[in-house]
Amino acid sequence: MLMHKVAARYNRVYFALLLSALAFVVAVNFAADPLGRFRLQDKIYFSAERELKPKLLAADHYEGLLLGSSKVTYIQPDSLGLSGKVLNAAFSAATPEEMYAFLLNNEPDVKWIGIGLDYYMFNENSFPMKDSDHAGDGVSGFGYLVSVDTLVYSIRSIRNRLQHRPVKYTSLGAENAVDREQQDTGACCDYSRDLELLRTIHFHDFRISYRRLEILRQLQSWADERNIPVIAWINPYNNVVYSLAERMIHDEMNRLRQELAGIFHHFRDLGSAFPAAEYYWKNDPYHYYPSTAELMFRTYLAGDISNAVAGRH
Repeated sequence: MLMHKVAARYNRVYFALLLSALAFVVAVNFAADPLGRFRLQDKIYFSAERELKPKLLAADHYEGLLLGSSKVTYIQPDSLGLSGKVLNAAFSAATPEEMYAFLLNNEPDVKWIGIGLDYYMFNENSFPMKDSDHAGDGVSGFGYLVSVDTLVYSIRSIRNRLQHRPVKYTSLGAENAVDREQQDTGACCDYSRDLELLRTIHFHDFRISYRRLEILRQLQSWADERNIPVIAWINPYNNVVYSLAERMIHDEMNRLRQELAGIFHHFRDLGSAFPAAEYYWKNDPYHYYPSTAELMFRTYLAGDISNAVAGRH
């Protein structure tokens, strides 16, 4: 009998401690909300990009919208010499179906849309079609609150605030990378890891996805119906990367340029516009600097955007 009482008391204490710990985790995760699941944070240290960008769009009014892959996330909207507020709604490893779904799901009230395209987006063999209706991380709100992983992000987010560390994303949705570019002064350049990735995945067994080209046609039609100019371009490539692509997918690159020029009313191939290593991150030949993006816009795209907006009827 005594053993039963001791066991019962132990179980009550155990479950009380367990519930207290769970309540503590939930309270901290809800208060910090490090990934912005429930509200838009004023300082964004961590985020699921595909959840963050719709929240930013809903929180303010924008003249323009940028879509694209991780390359485009480095574009700082407030440095482009364009009038009005611009949202960088790009996210890593984006594909045409995800960008089109973003527009369908959020119906942005903007005057223009800029889309930076990459060759990998059309290699369906290495990058299969995505279910754009399930672009989030698949974790429920309750699962997010009780997650130990979320708690780790919460603690790191609180620490970052207390130590005044740089945020991950700016209020306009861009990677907060301007200061990081100025600090990127190390030895240049070890491209071996990135080139192997491009060789074995991005450009491997490359076949143009005509399903994705059709999605881009639908995207252009969607924009035409709303009188929103779309300015599309192929992102710049470091000469080392561009040479690799030319060797591996030369014919596909030519066909893709022709297809894209036929889909979009405003299109530029900027793949070889900035070939020198100085325009790209040290030891990362695939992503260009924020300053390169600014130069790209001021040299090629700002005028296209201004003319397209002025020509709206």
